[in-house]
Amino acid sequence: IQYIKKKGYQFETLKELLQTKVTHNRDKVASLKNDIPFDDIKIKAYMELSMITPTEKNIIRFNKSDTQVVHQYVDTK
Repeated sequence: IQYIKKKGYQFETLKELLQTKVTHNRDKVASLKNDIPFDDIKIKAYMELSMITPTEKNIIRFNKSDTQVVHQYVDTK
């Protein structure tokens, strides 16, 4: 807040701007969900891209490491 005051910004103005952006983004997401036919995407994924529905044998589980970083790889052989 000190930085905001130092730069001459009004906190309430920034708060209103943030709320406007949040509302705009929420509206955009809702619009995209209505514009993109999920069933068409699913059909394309299954038929053209050979997507499979994962089963337990397709899922690889990792223990959480101290660094919280997991390196992912696929054995193609």
